[in-house]
Amino acid sequence: MEVSCLPEELLEHILSYLSVVCELQTAAQVCQLWRKICISIFRHKHQSFFEQALRGNFVWRQCGTTGPARSHHFVPKHMKPRISAQRLSIPAPRSFHHTVFHGQSIYVYGGENNEATGSSYFNDMFRYDVLSQKWEKVSTSGTPPTPRSKVSVTRLKDTLIISGGCVSTRMRTSIRPAEIVHNDVHFYNIEKRLWYKGGTLLSSRFYHESICLENSDRTTLVLTGGLTSTIEMSDSVEVCDLKMDRDGFLSISESRKIPFPHPRMFHSQAKINERTVLVYGGMNQDPESLSDHLIRTDACLIRFNESFSNCEIIDIAVHGSEAYNGLYPAFVSDFARIKNSLIFFQRSGYIKQKLSSDGTPYPNFYQADTERKPTGDEIYRQDYYHTFILNFDHILESNSISWIPVRKNPPLLAPRYSVFHRTVLVGDCIYVFGGTVLDQRTKVPKSSNNLYKINALRSDFR
Repeated sequence: MEVSCLPEELLEHILSYLSVVCELQTAAQVCQLWRKICISIFRHKHQSFFEQALRGNFVWRQCGTTGPARSHHFVPKHMKPRISAQRLSIPAPRSFHHTVFHGQSIYVYGGENNEATGSSYFNDMFRYDVLSQKWEKVSTSGTPPTPRSKVSVTRLKDTLIISGGCVSTRMRTSIRPAEIVHNDVHFYNIEKRLWYKGGTLLSSRFYHESICLENSDRTTLVLTGGLTSTIEMSDSVEVCDLKMDRDGFLSISESRKIPFPHPRMFHSQAKINERTVLVYGGMNQDPESLSDHLIRTDACLIRFNESFSNCEIIDIAVHGSEAYNGLYPAFVSDFARIKNSLIFFQRSGYIKQKLSSDGTPYPNFYQADTERKPTGDEIYRQDYYHTFILNFDHILESNSISWIPVRKNPPLLAPRYSVFHRTVLVGDCIYVFGGTVLDQRTKVPKSSNNLYKINALRSDFR
């Protein structure tokens, strides 16, 4: 009996055992029927993960390390990763790096190792194969960017675009003055493993976000937020037109700045369509004490005209924050996107509205509520990861987005005290790599190279 003669329901059941990362995509190319079934399976697995995330009903697994599982929780023997011979092939501990998924691999670039004695900066590239579960240090050609952290990385097909970044002295108490802030833009061709420089930005910046918008007649790199070389919030959106030569190499052909009335850093940025970008949250300077920083809880749409010469800034209403009872993710710059929702796995804390010296509240500006402590059934602590979900299904119709309540329990085996990590969606899995953690013995922050996996398969849910 041929496979094509099987009932559609049975064929869907068989194909559901294929890996979302690679095998399901290959199966979708067999015929129209298989394509329809594979798309249905992919959507079902995303929806299943989303529903489990709403319940907080998952566990974290550590993977991709060469030693014992580094967890602040007890790890059952059957869940500990196997020890491999790749001790020299895994990335060094780091924070402020970037992760990007392409093909069947997670790519890790740059960052810094912020130890007590100072910071070390990286410009290396590592690849984690999610099927073989092995790390590889990628051998590259060309001229890579100089070592740096706090860069922004976005992917355009098989090319990574790295912009800005900085090298700075170690100061834990504030956003520190930078010694070197970069304005160069570098491209990395994944297939050729080749670095090349493709232009410069109009201004140096770090702690910013970037995204590529593709239209039929143009490809545009959009950068928002961040700090400049003078350690001031950037008050402009930089728009860079990209061109490709006959050999397939990208470069910046033209750049321009557009005023942006909502400067911020550590914010989220997501593409709504080919001319519209959502910007949410982040941090801004305290209007009374410029050395301090406040949490922003507002959002806006950046809607470009057809020529991308100008844009309209549209304020967006944010609903549902009361569902978290004052709890807020420490940083919202990193997320995994599933359909029209952003999922944050973040260390969290309580916040309260910022008041001026005369008692007047600053709209959408908040500060840490250090006096509030968990009580009763609030089993959180600020040092645990929590799940936050921001939905924008109806953003274009209602100019609003909404926080979706998640069951309030820290996920089993999740790391503690971690910030400045990176999250990437891989098929029906989410991976979290690196970040700054608090050493349980010395109580000193240090960088991590732990890789955690949250799998959407039923066997991984409690």
